[in-house]
Amino acid sequence: MHIGSYSLPSPWAAAPDGHGAGIVLAELDRADGSLTLLDARHDDDPAYILSDRNAGILWTTSEVEHGGELVGYRVASDGVLGEASRVETGVDAPCHVHVDLSHGIAITAHYQGRRFCVISLADGMPEHVLQVIDPPQWPAGVDRRAARPRPHSSLSVGDLVVAADCGRDALLLYAIDRAAETPLRLVDSLALPEGTGPRHLAFDGERKLIFVSNQNRAGISVVFIDEAARRLELRQIIASPGLGRGDSLPSEIALHPELDLVYIANRRDESISSFEIVSDAGELAPRASVDVHGAWPRHFRITPEADFLLVANQNSDQVVSFSIDGDGGLEWTGRSLDVATPTMIRYW
Repeated sequence: MHIGSYSLPSPWAAAPDGHGAGIVLAELDRADGSLTLLDARHDDDPAYILSDRNAGILWTTSEVEHGGELVGYRVASDGVLGEASRVETGVDAPCHVHVDLSHGIAITAHYQGRRFCVISLADGMPEHVLQVIDPPQWPAGVDRRAARPRPHSSLSVGDLVVAADCGRDALLLYAIDRAAETPLRLVDSLALPEGTGPRHLAFDGERKLIFVSNQNRAGISVVFIDEAARRLELRQIIASPGLGRGDSLPSEIALHPELDLVYIANRRDESISSFEIVSDAGELAPRASVDVHGAWPRHFRITPEADFLLVANQNSDQVVSFSIDGDGGLEWTGRSLDVATPTMIRYW
């Protein structure tokens, strides 16, 4: 697996003590959940990473406070990073990247820079900026001009892109037209309640549902996407208080690959919570919460075999492992790996 980290102090990114190595290569022992450091490659604040083993590429954003890049690495079969291709996004502090190889584009989100950028890919590697997008001031006809846009993430659903604006409490739906000069065109938007703060997205392709971590209101929004009509519909908002030890500030959200479960990380409360999907409409019911045995769980990742969940605890400089039982329950293994200011985990 590759683990991103804040390698530079970055108050903008809530990492004033960033001191990581860059991108770390590590290995998980599935017998006991222990982790071993294999290699490290310096890069400036690789806040978010994606990889595709078939393409042999790892992508990362350089979330420096002024400027910022999308970086593509060629990766050897053993996970060691090779040659890099870099493109300046032209907007400050890219915090997230989504790669759509089928359309030959990458989309970066800039929380501090307040914009999304669309970047062309050549053989999977970053090429040049195609489009810079300012989020709408009136999502779904609701006046959000008083709020600053805070783009945080995006994902593709067929020929559509869903993007989260954490500042204006909106989900934005764009149609992709790769032949157009500006390949993304806004076709719908969904205004969530003020103060919601949509951050990260997880897609259930069978139910056509998007589960959204609500950073500022400590919960999950459940949104239906109608691909044919190109519309978004809010189904539910449910609280995620975690263990009730503080005002939760959710970060990552993910689906169990086999069970009807959604997991969400709760910063401040220092916990991971699970929710059961109890209907085809996507209704969620709280299930359990566990301590992360560290501080500020910025990200987590479930193994492809769904037998372990690893948590990147940014402020305690560690990646912690949990085993996952047959019902999706989490149990701390007692194992961890020292990684300075970790931000993101991606299996190779």
